[in-house]
Amino acid sequence: MATLLADEPVLTLFLVAALGSLLGRVRVRGVALGVAAVVFAGLAVSALVPAAALPEIVVVLGLSIFVYAVGLASGPSLRHVLRGGGGRVVAGAAAVLVVTAAAVVGLAALLGVDGAGAAGAFAGALTNTPTLATVVDRLGAAGGDAAVVAFSITYPLGMAVTLLATARAVRGAGGGAEELTRVTVTLARDVGDVATLLGDQRSRVTVVRVRRGPAAVAPEDDVVATPDTELREGWTVTLLGAPAAVDEVASRAGGARRADAFEDRRNLDFRRVWVTERGVVGRTIGDLRLPARREATITRVARGDVEWLAADDDVLQLGDRVTLVAPTDRLEAVADELGDEVRRTSEFDVLTFGLGVVLGILLGTVPVPLGPVTLQLGFAGGPLVAGLVLGALVRTGPLLWQVPQSASVTLRQLGLVLFLAGVGTRAGPAFVDALGSPLLLQVLALGATAIAVPVVATMVWQRRALDSLGRVTDGPSALAGLVAGITSQPAALALAEDRAAGQDALLGYATVFPVAMVGKILLGQAIAALL
Repeated sequence: MATLLADEPVLTLFLVAALGSLLGRVRVRGVALGVAAVVFAGLAVSALVPAAALPEIVVVLGLSIFVYAVGLASGPSLRHVLRGGGGRVVAGAAAVLVVTAAAVVGLAALLGVDGAGAAGAFAGALTNTPTLATVVDRLGAAGGDAAVVAFSITYPLGMAVTLLATARAVRGAGGGAEELTRVTVTLARDVGDVATLLGDQRSRVTVVRVRRGPAAVAPEDDVVATPDTELREGWTVTLLGAPAAVDEVASRAGGARRADAFEDRRNLDFRRVWVTERGVVGRTIGDLRLPARREATITRVARGDVEWLAADDDVLQLGDRVTLVAPTDRLEAVADELGDEVRRTSEFDVLTFGLGVVLGILLGTVPVPLGPVTLQLGFAGGPLVAGLVLGALVRTGPLLWQVPQSASVTLRQLGLVLFLAGVGTRAGPAFVDALGSPLLLQVLALGATAIAVPVVATMVWQRRALDSLGRVTDGPSALAGLVAGITSQPAALALAEDRAAGQDALLGYATVFPVAMVGKILLGQAIAALL
């Protein structure tokens, strides 16, 4: 069997991936390692069969795919947050990471741990595989193995601390995701126009339909609402939004109210539509001018597992699902305008994806002066930065850089499995030696420092910076998202979203995740170079 694993790297790769997937499903107190367990499976296999190390190309290929796809997915969120006033939070996250790296360097020098061990402990405690990848890329085989060993020792510690901090931060947040509700209200008086009716709840409630009278007798009696649509006594309006906000708006209108299932579709109809038309991707909902051109409107946007009330400044991404309301006889034509081709939601453009990775790899070769050392972004940092920029741009002329979310998730998981399997199978013997080494306690001490500083600083200082995120309404869940983001820990984000209401945890995560990724990649190399 040992000879077979050594001679057949493809067999070894899939065996490690399968064993890692199985290990990643094991839950301890409701927490699982997930795909990160692949690195431990690789360590186990190579510890038993040292000759089973996978070729270097597996590591580089997986790394490039993973970090570029992460950058593409994070680019639009970073642009949106920076425009929305999140610069203070981003700057704070960067400062926290610099302080963390300085603390690791100081403690490592005191304990006598070399650059590879310190950088690996830094990456593992902050549960950041791209940082490990750049360190491995910089140090080469021998130093890279030492970094992987330190990463493997500190990763579980970092994950446990992050989950505990996230659980603590989210205390006091609303429980469970807030579902949107739809209610039809008969107006007890003239209320002016739709904008007046919604008032300060405009961001949380929308008017889906206006019925000019208690019962429609002709198609023109049902209309899609715009902010200046007039509302009169006796007419009915259908409201959609957060339950408490809908209740407040309905109270202003007065009159009778009832739950609305949109059963009467004689004049207006609705439908879930996939955004797949290239000309629509990257544009805001307001830019489409659907109410003016088509007498139609988009009421909800769903991206992955998250759904929210549509706003004019929402930028549509490839693979979004939107709820479209339009006159019954025009609904199909408007859906076609948005694309609505299910097949394209799982495809990606090989041309633009390949060009983006090429640009990223070239960028990774450019020297970056950083104080006394000169660094390179490498195969991890270069594609990540390229992905962030191109993801924020969405398109360049006819070139569409974006990848549908379903395809993006698949690419990220594939790339990460290749990378973790590659590095794991190359460091098994060194990992076994480290477990009996006197350096074990030193590495754990470095890991404890590397995770304690950013978590404590985020919990204490960043709480004061949340006001700069104008859309954040729930402080605890947003803070939990910041903790998950600065540690780049998806499991912590999932915990925050599960226990908190609304999208504030996701917004907090998206705010600091890109700068945390880039910052840790650069700082990991700096730690390796300085020691």
